[in-house]
Amino acid sequence: MKYEISEKLLQDIRQETTRIMEEVIQNRRYLHMHPEVGYDTQETEIWVKSQLQKEQIQILDSKVGVLGLIPGKCHDRMVGLRADMDALCLQEENETDYKSKVPGRMHACGHDGHTAILMATAKILKMHEAELNRRVYLVFQPAEETAEGARFMLKTGIL
Repeated sequence: MKYEISEKLLQDIRQETTRIMEEVIQNRRYLHMHPEVGYDTQETEIWVKSQLQKEQIQILDSKVGVLGLIPGKCHDRMVGLRADMDALCLQEENETDYKSKVPGRMHACGHDGHTAILMATAKILKMHEAELNRRVYLVFQPAEETAEGARFMLKTGIL
């Protein structure tokens, strides 16, 4: 199945991506300063939900992690976009304005960036919801470092 996207939509997405880049950087830095590990991602989940609510993105029930939905205009097709949220049990030695504020925990693996990027993607896709020819599920997963988060989310029926 081929998915065609108009040149105008691509151009709009590129412009919007450029326009919100500073917001993406700030979100990533916020997440970097507040790392949580494994399934202990409650504060990150609260933050993700608040960001989704700001964009009026539907939040679905989930036993762990965060699930969002942008319905699009065609409900029999879907795509899932996933980001991992957990950090590692490491002491950050970098000296930056956005250094981890939690001793012994840091985002050394890029999950802060993954979450910030999916949040930006969600924001842009929500702007174009009427143009989407499928549902878009947004999956913010904890416990990626052990692979347990994905297993648990699948077991509890996210699909």
